[in-house]
Amino acid sequence: MRWSYPLVVSLVFFLAVSLPALAGGAAVFPDGSVLEQSGAAFLCLPGQPEAAQDQTSGICEVNGTLYSVGDDSGQIFRFAVDPPYLNFCEGLRVPHWRGDLDLEELTYLAPVGEFVVSFENRDTKLQFVRVEGATVALNREVRLELPPSYQRGGSIGPEGLAFDPESRILMVGWEGFPAFRGPWRYLSLYRLHLGEHGVTSVDFLRHVRLPDGIRSCCGLYFDPELRALLVLDRNRDVLCVFPRFSPLALVEAKAPRYSWNPRIEISFQGIRDGLGREYCHLSFEGVTVGADGTLYLVTDPWRSPDFSTYRPLDEAQLDSYYRSYVPQLVWFRGFRERLGDWIAFRYW
Repeated sequence: MRWSYPLVVSLVFFLAVSLPALAGGAAVFPDGSVLEQSGAAFLCLPGQPEAAQDQTSGICEVNGTLYSVGDDSGQIFRFAVDPPYLNFCEGLRVPHWRGDLDLEELTYLAPVGEFVVSFENRDTKLQFVRVEGATVALNREVRLELPPSYQRGGSIGPEGLAFDPESRILMVGWEGFPAFRGPWRYLSLYRLHLGEHGVTSVDFLRHVRLPDGIRSCCGLYFDPELRALLVLDRNRDVLCVFPRFSPLALVEAKAPRYSWNPRIEISFQGIRDGLGREYCHLSFEGVTVGADGTLYLVTDPWRSPDFSTYRPLDEAQLDSYYRSYVPQLVWFRGFRERLGDWIAFRYW
């Protein structure tokens, strides 16, 4: 039997990347190839779990620093990691924000140096803010247009944010409900008008249903280098990737359901915490890809889908505080390069 050169190359590539990760967790591509987990950290300072008394939601990286938001505290968290804990953590807020705000997601608008934050539960809106040192200044606020079946101020709302700097379109992902007759998962598209000092105005464009198979939308990221949209599905523990995705084409499409093909589904196996123990429940709440191509995933408190089971931070510390309130961060170095190769190999 003679082997063609492309077939040999394909076989070598498959064998090189498809062996299961032995020492830790892995992100698993549809063909069975894996990218090994690079690290993990508890989102609290060593010996100070009160620094993480919140449900973190959303994640983004700006100039090497990580940012997240709190579901319960109404704070923007700025931090760096020193596994298995944080190196530092600062809680920031706009001065007039209430203490019980339900912040769900944030993303960074690099052209103007602002963040946009989504609100849920009493406040179905976006706020554009600028972080300068230890202060957070509010630029403007936008009340979100509701997709079908959603209610303003409900607990099912805008869980994902992603920004395309080329088209200047902001994408808002609506969580949805996995059960029959619940609100569907939607992507809402807005055009941002940017001035010298930030966002000057916002125009609503349209709602588009996310494709069948996505049971929840709890995190979004748009990669401007790969032109790929990442949708994190907490209910299925998968990361859905839509390569060569064009928000502008989706806005203009007469039949947007065809804009979602192809789709890559990346699942996760054997995810480990900062002390090397395997996760019981993933409960992912946010996704981003850093400037160096690292994939970051953040969880809210490590809990089961029915909220009945929590995993303590350390087996020697079995108090209810650690069980309930310490969220997690995991990361995969080389993700952008691996995903780019995977896309080019199959969709060139």
